[in-house]
Amino acid sequence: MLKKNDIIIFQGDSITDANKRIGGDWFGYAGMVPQILHAFYPDYNLTFYNMGIGGNSVLDIRDRWQKDCLDLKPNIVTLLAGINGVNCDANVFRETYKYLITSVKKTGAKFIAMEPFFTKGEMSDDSWFLPLSEKLFIIRDLAEKHADALIPLNGLFAKMCAKYGAEYCTQDGVHPTIEGQRLIAKEVIKCLTKEI
Repeated sequence: MLKKNDIIIFQGDSITDANKRIGGDWFGYAGMVPQILHAFYPDYNLTFYNMGIGGNSVLDIRDRWQKDCLDLKPNIVTLLAGINGVNCDANVFRETYKYLITSVKKTGAKFIAMEPFFTKGEMSDDSWFLPLSEKLFIIRDLAEKHADALIPLNGLFAKMCAKYGAEYCTQDGVHPTIEGQRLIAKEVIKCLTKEI
């Protein structure tokens, strides 16, 4: 998927943000991926933007999409969002997410959708299961129809939790540990370096 001189935008909420405003970005997948890809593709002249903002829902991201995505003229956009809008009306969520994908695709850029996820923790509980399942169905459906790839993070985190325990994967049920961020980074790199 990657080409020389590509501009790649990581868009999303606090998981993407990873405290970049206080120097913590390198702990997150959006900091890890550029380090690895610059090392393995030094002649590609890749440009990366971490445009994640903590607390953002897909509606918040839609409000800043033009400035924080389209105006940057990206070649590839990844989006990891949905957990902050877990109780958002399904139709509103669908239309908003569809706009985010299709507006990027109209420019000729690639779009990688990433599933939101949660584990049991102080910030999450079983009441999230059904509304998140609804949002996952919407994201999967839209990704199949419009996106270039989908990274199934919900299932990947479930497998990691089953093997190592929830505390290994997330700090609080929502925000990944360094191991969780590494899992996301690995999947993003696999996707970006795959021929599609």
